[in-house]
Amino acid sequence: MKINKNTEMIITAVLVVGALSFLFIRVFRKDKRKIHNIIDELPVSSSCTSSDRDFDAVDTIVVHQTASICKGDKHPHSTAKYHVNSNGWCGIGYHLFVTETGKIFQTRKLRTESAHAGSRNNRTSVGVVICGDHRLADAPKNEQIIPKEQYRALIWTIGYLQKHYPNLTNIVSHASLSASRTDPNLHMNELINDVKKVRV
Repeated sequence: MKINKNTEMIITAVLVVGALSFLFIRVFRKDKRKIHNIIDELPVSSSCTSSDRDFDAVDTIVVHQTASICKGDKHPHSTAKYHVNSNGWCGIGYHLFVTETGKIFQTRKLRTESAHAGSRNNRTSVGVVICGDHRLADAPKNEQIIPKEQYRALIWTIGYLQKHYPNLTNIVSHASLSASRTDPNLHMNELINDVKKVRV
């Protein structure tokens, strides 16, 4: 069947619009994830109590790495147990925990001051940790250093925090606060730029 020029132009236009619509949805659709609250499931110390703080004074998100092989959904529990029993802390040091599969756990109330970045920084920061024993030199891109789903969940988590708590304007690595640390062993400029692009 012979197609005339007008029909050909219409078909081409429809295909172009369809392709652009698909691209628009892919780029601009919201990334729908869930934060699983396990605060009450984690071990805490019986000899000390964590204190609340003025959350309006909290302005920084500190990104951490466990420096241990990922252990799935149970990793927050083993980390909390270590922090309480070995470090002598009141509870787990981090407020949010991102697993290798991209699952996000809330492990502390954001209002709770937690031991994750040194006493000088704990009062004004939220700790977000990714599991893993990777190193920065492993690859030039973050999605090559840690699993893609984990990286995307980390971006989403930080974006979510900044959207719902506008005072959290700073994103820093644990390494930037302590000379003895290298975590999260990710390219921070890339992470910060990716957070700016995420929709939550």
